[in-house]
Amino acid sequence: MHFYVFHKFLRLLSIICILGIGNLSYAQNQGETPETSNAEMESPEETETTPKNEDEGNTDITQETAEEDKEKSCGSIQIIEKLQLEWSNRDEKGELLDQLAKLDNDDLQKCLCTNTDKELMGVTVMDLARHTNAELAKKATALVESFDPVFCVNEMLNSTDQHRYKHIVKFLLRIEPDQAKEIFDKVSFSENNNQDKVYMGKIIFENFIPHLIPIMLIPTASEEGDRYYVKTQWDPNNEEQLNCLSKLFKETMLAKRSEKQEKDWMKKLNGTRWAYWYSKEWAMGLAQGVTQCGANASFVKGPNS
Repeated sequence: MHFYVFHKFLRLLSIICILGIGNLSYAQNQGETPETSNAEMESPEETETTPKNEDEGNTDITQETAEEDKEKSCGSIQIIEKLQLEWSNRDEKGELLDQLAKLDNDDLQKCLCTNTDKELMGVTVMDLARHTNAELAKKATALVESFDPVFCVNEMLNSTDQHRYKHIVKFLLRIEPDQAKEIFDKVSFSENNNQDKVYMGKIIFENFIPHLIPIMLIPTASEEGDRYYVKTQWDPNNEEQLNCLSKLFKETMLAKRSEKQEKDWMKKLNGTRWAYWYSKEWAMGLAQGVTQCGANASFVKGPNS
């Protein structure tokens, strides 16, 4: 195995940090009371603090990427930014999806294969296909059915982008594991890169996927934008899990409680806690933190959705 190949794949190990450790400082103090039921959703709306659009920075696109996007006929840079911005209005997102639906197939594939600092456009549309707003989900689903992920990965693989391997791994970790394996098996690595395929497959399907929960986010519609709910479940009798989760939620929710108060609150919840915020990164980071505590995390839709 050549050293450059070994070094290239060692760099992929850092990707788990990208997917697993989001900025957990977005959510504000929650207005919880001991009387709230286990299914009570924790939300920033119950505080005196007005939610700020802190996640907008994650949708920024570099000038170089922006120029590439224009060449790839995605319509406009604004389409990408607004579709990837959780806080944007769902009606506006619906109109943007309509614009994408009018593209011819070649331009649509190029558009969905556009990578930004946030994620692949194909992933953005796939997430919207799980949206709780039925009309929005229907429009996104139609685009997903036209999406050719194998073409997309081959395009990334054959590009001159020095981050192409990172983009591929990030994409494959954001879809169903079985689908990721099917796509990966069909990707056309050159003869010189067959060794790369072996090691990339080992890292993705042996080192990453078995230790990550499937990142199938479910955007829940609200007037303020798309919410991302995380449901946490743990063994109330497991002191180690309780201590770890108490510390995690205290840091994540920025609650005005001491560590002891947070732990007492966790005990009252009796093994189930719900939380949300308007950020994919926040939801993914919280879920990964929960699993690192030995508890179970799942992405769920909000109540009455």
